[in-house]
Amino acid sequence: MNFGPSQVKYETITCNLCQGKDHKIISKKDRHGFRQQSVICTSCGLIFLNPRMVKDDYDLFYKTDYYRRIVKEYITLHHKSASWRLPNTEQESFDSARSFGLALILRVKKHLQSGLCIEVGSSSGGILAAIRETTGNPVMGIEPSMSECAFAEKLGIPTAQCLFENYVSTKSSAANIFGVQSMNHFLDPKKFFLWAHENLRDDGSLIVVVQNFLTMMEKTRSVRYATQIDHTYMFTPTSLQNFVRSAGFDIILFENWKDKKIKKAGLTTHHMLIVAKKNMHTPFSINSIDPKSFSNDYDLIKRYMLSGFVRAPIKFIKRIYRQITR
Repeated sequence: MNFGPSQVKYETITCNLCQGKDHKIISKKDRHGFRQQSVICTSCGLIFLNPRMVKDDYDLFYKTDYYRRIVKEYITLHHKSASWRLPNTEQESFDSARSFGLALILRVKKHLQSGLCIEVGSSSGGILAAIRETTGNPVMGIEPSMSECAFAEKLGIPTAQCLFENYVSTKSSAANIFGVQSMNHFLDPKKFFLWAHENLRDDGSLIVVVQNFLTMMEKTRSVRYATQIDHTYMFTPTSLQNFVRSAGFDIILFENWKDKKIKKAGLTTHHMLIVAKKNMHTPFSINSIDPKSFSNDYDLIKRYMLSGFVRAPIKFIKRIYRQITR
């Protein structure tokens, strides 16, 4: 199987949270150079790719590990430290995720219940291994990458090889459901929350770790470089909490990871953490969207859009210099 960017099909979508059709364009290219448009919903402030590749093309995009190759190429060209690199093998990916998972469990362990733990977007199984080691709970993963799924299975971590959107629920009454650094990749976040609400026990916990789009803008000093073709949805603290509350969950813990203590703890300073519990409301039956979501976030984005125009020539020169000197 081969993935060819020139052969993909695109679709136009409505807002996944509020079904709004009106949006503002915030970028027409992504960080990897794809002509990929990113927009912000003018009703609820959710940020997403639109138009975007159809599901079958995203499925192939992940199965063939094409997305990992373009991420590595980006790091090589743009990262300040030539010694910094992403994990190159499934073992390295597993080890990195396990280390992250051990640090994460320390922060959320008191909110976890005994019983089955499911991770959506489980990669090589590192997070699940950390959960199993520290809690003794049985685990299960859902992962589209063939190679990573096979690696996890070899380690005795049961993993369904598919996109989350193609996973057939067994209503397993999970004690805890994890979405760690995976929600940006979902083609249908609403479906994820509906599925989580249905499959969690009444006392179960939903644990979500997702990239903060506003922090990424601060780090990259650019709107475009905060977007990427594999991040179909991008979240701010406001839009993430809008989604969780609208889906019939009460937020027990929210952390915006930004300070140096987070990095020392083995976590990352551009993510957010939410721990939530089911409430009695039917998912998406009540409007839990902050009416100022769009205006507040868009004002911040516009500042970085203006900054991007000024800084673009400087970034181009630096990128060419790094290519020449490597």
